[in-house]
Amino acid sequence: RGITGAGTSKAKPRIVDCSPAGDKKVREDTWRTVIEVGGVGLIRFDWRPSEVESARSALKRRVMELFSNSSTPKTEEEEVDDVKLQLFLEAATYLEMTRIANNEKYLEIANLPFDITILRSLKVLRLLSDEVLGDQALESVLNAEIEELELSGQKLSSARLGELFGKIYGALAAGSISALRVLKLRRNQIQSLQSSLMLPHKSLIELDLSDNRLTEIPSNLLQILPSLEVLNLEGNRLAVPSLDFRDCKLHKLLLGLNPLDYLPTLAPLTRLTELSVHSLRVCFEAPRGDALRVFEATKVRAYILKPTNPSSPTVDTPATGSPRKPYLQLLPATKESRAELRSTLGLLFKSSASVHPLVSAALALLAS
Repeated sequence: RGITGAGTSKAKPRIVDCSPAGDKKVREDTWRTVIEVGGVGLIRFDWRPSEVESARSALKRRVMELFSNSSTPKTEEEEVDDVKLQLFLEAATYLEMTRIANNEKYLEIANLPFDITILRSLKVLRLLSDEVLGDQALESVLNAEIEELELSGQKLSSARLGELFGKIYGALAAGSISALRVLKLRRNQIQSLQSSLMLPHKSLIELDLSDNRLTEIPSNLLQILPSLEVLNLEGNRLAVPSLDFRDCKLHKLLLGLNPLDYLPTLAPLTRLTELSVHSLRVCFEAPRGDALRVFEATKVRAYILKPTNPSSPTVDTPATGSPRKPYLQLLPATKESRAELRSTLGLLFKSSASVHPLVSAALALLAS
């Protein structure tokens, strides 16, 4: 699959795949890793913790193949240059790790087929499965130059998150702005978010804190993060999210699956293209027309969200990397979707401040 994100080359990267072919055990106890060097190419490989040395040797050969002028794989008898492997890892800008099968949790440095401690040029780090790296391995790979950081499902508490960020960004001079633009921390154990933790990240465009244990968030979060365009707080324990939306740049605001008693004024969110509240998620299908020139209902898609259940169909929004959520079709209406919609509309109609073109378009969809 194509790899996208900060630090990757614009040209199509050369891909070397060293996954075990035709091996019936490949999915029994296997991890998948993608490492990319911008402008050179990427290596994608599957490996098993029980065969680290074999995986390390295969990785060395594939690095030599990637740097060679020929696409012909090197023979196993050919000497492999350790220096080239080290140079490749030192220049790597992208690291992605995924658990394919049920296996040991929290890989440590000694259990990896490559030296994770020398990945000092990383721009993108994505841990796509729960409980991937142990504390020492995780701390060794994090650096202040990372632009996209995904640490979903790593069981991070608020204290542990503060500790990690302190080690990464503590050395920044006062008033300095970090390189971080995308931060995804869903499926963790975060109960609170300190304003001081977000202060260095004024260039942040996307913040995903869905499926945590948040009961409150800083009211000035959007003033601390003036560039933020995507804020995902779905699946938390928020009752009164007292956010100030004035002068913000939000395109997507996801507050669904929270026990909300109150909604902030939505009127300032003139750029919003996707909104979720309670169980309802609504997004524009196309850009809104000029109201002075065109008189027609804005086309939207609307869903009823449900708590996570692996067997349920999911809403996928790959353009911004939002997590997949189980949903119910809004129409044709069912007894379950009517009950969920009634709760959502009750919250929205508590105050005229909740009126927004996305909400109006969803009502128009229901009426039609």
